[in-house]
Amino acid sequence: MQNLSHSASFHRWPNITPASIEAFRAGTARVAALDCDIAIAPHPGAVVLRARVSGQRPLTDRTGCRVHAATASERLDKRLAAEAGGG
Repeated sequence: MQNLSHSASFHRWPNITPASIEAFRAGTARVAALDCDIAIAPHPGAVVLRARVSGQRPLTDRTGCRVHAATASERLDKRLAAEAGGG
């Protein structure tokens, strides 16, 4: 999986709090529960939007929001683990 996060390699998250982590998780849970045919995200690569618009992949995907939310949650878990370990 390609790392598309600008912050992933440039800095640590010094002000991360349990409340902000919970807010992120609540937001991704809401996205996962959405009934969407076309997932659009701030970073087009996160939902393979260019490939969908160009016809390389189907434009609609009933699992798009759920997959996007799961990927975001996995990346958060990895990032928090790396920061906790000093990485």
